[in-house]
Amino acid sequence: MSEDFNMDNCAGGERLLRVKEAAAMMAVSPRTVWRMIAEAQLKSVHIRGCVRVYLHSVEEYLTQSEQVGCV
Repeated sequence: MSEDFNMDNCAGGERLLRVKEAAAMMAVSPRTVWRMIAEAQLKSVHIRGCVRVYLHSVEEYLTQSEQVGCV
């Protein structure tokens, strides 16, 4: 991967996160993120065998959780 590669330029300008990064943002385990992806609570994309989670999906989930009082 080149030095100037920037994840901000992926998926039509959408920021993509690794599962571990998404887990850290939400203060949960990576296993929890995998379950959330499987249950369609988080939007993700598969790129050549790698899974990336959309940042906006994590932000939306956290915002909804705050409104419900879960966070």
